Amino acid sequence: MEHNTEHKVINISTHKTSRSSLSVLLPTFNCRCTELVMELHRQLSEWQDRHNGFTFEIIVGDDGSDRSDMIAGNRVIETLPCVRYIINKKNIGRSRMRNMLAATAKSEWLLFVDGDRTLKNNSFIERYLESSGMVVEGSVAVAGTKRECGGNLRWLYEKAGEKALKEDRIDSSQQFCSTNFLISRQLMLDFPFDSRFTTYGYEDVMLGKTLTEHGIKIERTDNPITIYSFETNQQFVRKTEEAIRTLWHFRKELCGYSHLLGVYKRVDNCGARPFLRIAYRLTAKHIKSVLEGNKPCVFLFNIYKLLYIVSTSYEQNVDNYVENHVDKLA
Repeated sequence: MEHNTEHKVINISTHKTSRSSLSVLLPTFNCRCTELVMELHRQLSEWQDRHNGFTFEIIVGDDGSDRSDMIAGNRVIETLPCVRYIINKKNIGRSRMRNMLAATAKSEWLLFVDGDRTLKNNSFIERYLESSGMVVEGSVAVAGTKRECGGNLRWLYEKAGEKALKEDRIDSSQQFCSTNFLISRQLMLDFPFDSRFTTYGYEDVMLGKTLTEHGIKIERTDNPITIYSFETNQQFVRKTEEAIRTLWHFRKELCGYSHLLGVYKRVDNCGARPFLRIAYRLTAKHIKSVLEGNKPCVFLFNIYKLLYIVSTSYEQNVDNYVENHVDKLA
């Protein structure tokens, strides 16, 4: 199985850190990525012009999009040299899609970039190729102003996270994010994304944990890619709920790698869990209406997440929910 890495021993010293070839891998779903691909291609071509022998490829993998207009719009990238566009007929999930792209790639180094981002960083490729780590995680910039996006919960949440990270209020060593990161292809094949993660969320945190437990250091660099498109408040709340259910299913393995699980454990230890369950039943509907409305609040959103994971902890069918999705994709 892809997730069974317990007995693997990797001699990290055998991996070279020279970046003579690079595969840029973009997983996409129902999004237009033409501008992102063109900018990546421009930067890669400029680097190739300056460095003899450097080779690259860009592989875009559409994971079963149901919007034909997005697929049709993205086909223009196939006219660019060294670019491939792979379209899955069925959605196989975030983990398996990324593993498939890694297996398909031909270069020694892989750069994963989420296809629904934009690139306003002219040194993006250069900074990655000049880095020296075996795994290098870039950063995220959040586009838009409060006047433009202040009513969008995802924007507010990302801005709050951006500020907390800059102020070192987030332990980034336990919050690996796969939005954009560089990794040795061999290392990725040795430690792929855990294919058991078929519902939304936390597959990247699990990968970060696996790498860390095998003594592989994750370097972090201020090399941002930009989030410019934000789902509706209703969509973001639903995605968060799904992610929390995923987190709960893998709670034993992700213990120590989730702030929310840490808060839940403290609540449980002090005996407050039954009271929060009651609070969820009494207030969830009202809180959701605020979060999905025009004036959402990040503080209230964090309260809702705690109440939701407490409620989830009482559900007997939550593990069956995730396992059923695994069975469907097996």
